[in-house]
Amino acid sequence: MSAVLRRSDDTADGFAYLVLQAALGRFGRPTAELSVTEHQEAERQAARAAAIQRRVLGRPEARAVVVAEGAVDAACSAIAARYDAHAVFVADLARNGIDEAGLRCALARELRVEATIERAAEALVSVSDTEVEIYYWAHADRFLRPERRDARHLLITVNDDYAENRRATARARIETIAAELAGNGARFGAAARRHSECPTALEDGVLGRLPRGQLYPALDAVLFSLPVGGVSGVVESPIGLHLLLCEAVHPAGMVPLASVHGKVRGLLEERRRRAFLRDWLRLGCH
Repeated sequence: MSAVLRRSDDTADGFAYLVLQAALGRFGRPTAELSVTEHQEAERQAARAAAIQRRVLGRPEARAVVVAEGAVDAACSAIAARYDAHAVFVADLARNGIDEAGLRCALARELRVEATIERAAEALVSVSDTEVEIYYWAHADRFLRPERRDARHLLITVNDDYAENRRATARARIETIAAELAGNGARFGAAARRHSECPTALEDGVLGRLPRGQLYPALDAVLFSLPVGGVSGVVESPIGLHLLLCEAVHPAGMVPLASVHGKVRGLLEERRRRAFLRDWLRLGCH
């Protein structure tokens, strides 16, 4: 093992690094910019972190953990890369009571802690497919999906600054378009591309797959009253006059298990990891 990794885990630099982490995490500022009260709070938080680190590294599982020199190099380089020049990086460390060797020691310790926890948790936090399915059905209400509709629209804006968009003219224009469509949804996309004054005209008026509440109330009410393939009459919103097409209706129902399987597994594993870590560290106190 390198000299860096043999260096004592309880150096002043190591604690200063924990104080810096606490300062950035708690106050969003480096140690050198904290008030006396803030610095004291950062030190208290760092002391708690140091105690946890000592507890983890005192566990039997930690004896088998070896931190590769390259991993420390990579962690140090990632921090240094945030600075414009190496000299600026070194100067900033110094302002916060750390030198490069101390930083490497602190990072090595941090990596050992993480690796020890992962090693200890590896066999205990895995979640089976059966557990995922049980959670899914036991919390079915969390996976309910409301009715959604695939919609397109065509917009003519109302703006008295432009003759063609004054209210009466704008309404006459959109009513002419509606008459040309004659309720034929097959021609709606081409009409939206040609006439609509919304950026969605570039995509033939596509609004996407929408649940209730995504549109202005008047539009929402009309869209969710249309049959599949139905074209609305003229509907007014705060931004102008619209025609709507309902292309498809996707009924309310449960999100398929397959589409949320990975998310549920991750949730359960994270819960188990937290519970494991809490209990594991508590046992380490005795």
